[in-house]
Amino acid sequence: MLNSSAQNVGGVAPDFTLKTLNNQDYTLSGNRGKVLLVFLIGYNCPLCIASAPTVKSKLIDEFIANSNFQAIIIDTWDGSSTGVQNFKNSTNLSGIYLQKGSKVATNWSTTYDRLVVIDSQGIMVFKGNSNAGNDAEAAKAEVEKALNKLVTSVGDFQHDNQFSVEQNYPNPFSNQTEIKLYLPEPETVSLKIMDVSGKELIQKLQQFPAGKNALEIKRDDLTDGIYYYRVEASSGSFTGKMIVQ
Repeated sequence: MLNSSAQNVGGVAPDFTLKTLNNQDYTLSGNRGKVLLVFLIGYNCPLCIASAPTVKSKLIDEFIANSNFQAIIIDTWDGSSTGVQNFKNSTNLSGIYLQKGSKVATNWSTTYDRLVVIDSQGIMVFKGNSNAGNDAEAAKAEVEKALNKLVTSVGDFQHDNQFSVEQNYPNPFSNQTEIKLYLPEPETVSLKIMDVSGKELIQKLQQFPAGKNALEIKRDDLTDGIYYYRVEASSGSFTGKMIVQ
C-alpha cells in the first residue's frame, strides 16, 4: 500500500522508472540534486497542448539555462513513442520526455494537464489542482524557492574555497556540454565517461588553474543514451549522469 503522505506536498515523491524517447531508463530518484518540473500530459490531449505555450514561456524557458533545473514531460495516456514525439514536435517544449506514465499519475494522485515540482531532495513541493496553464505562476514560485534553497545550501563553489563540481549543462545535450568546477589550487583533473554497465569509454587528463573552471565534453563518438561521468582531483571527486540525445 502506498504511503498517502508521500503522494502529496511535503512528502517524498513516489519513485518510478520510465523509458525516454530514446528507450533509455529514467529513474526519478536517480536525479536527486536537481529541482524538477514535471508536466503530466496526454500525448494528444487538446488541453495539454493548449497549456504548453504557458508552461514553455513561464517555466521551461525561464529556468532551462539553470543547470540545477530539469523539465520532465510524462505521457500519462500510455501512447506510442510516435504519439509522444508528435506532442514534442507540436509544442516545442524542451525537456526529457517519458513514456507510459499512467501509473505515475495514479501513484501521485493526479492526472494529465497538471504540474508537479520536486525539490533537490526528492520532496514534492507543489502539485497542481488545475490545468497546467492556470497553475504555471504558482509552480514557478515553487521552482524559484527550491532553486534558491539549493543555491543557499550548496553554494556557487566560491564561498568556502573547497573543491566543488556542478552537474553538466546542458543535460540532455546533442553536441556539447560542460561541467563547471572550482579548484582550491592548480592541479590536474581526470574525467572518465562510462556507459550504464560501468564500462569506461573515455578518459582524459587536463591541467587547470585554481578557481572556477569548465570541463568540456563533446559528443564525438557517443551514441544517444545515458552515461555516467566521474571528475577526480587530489582535492575531491564527483560522479554525475548525463544524457546524449
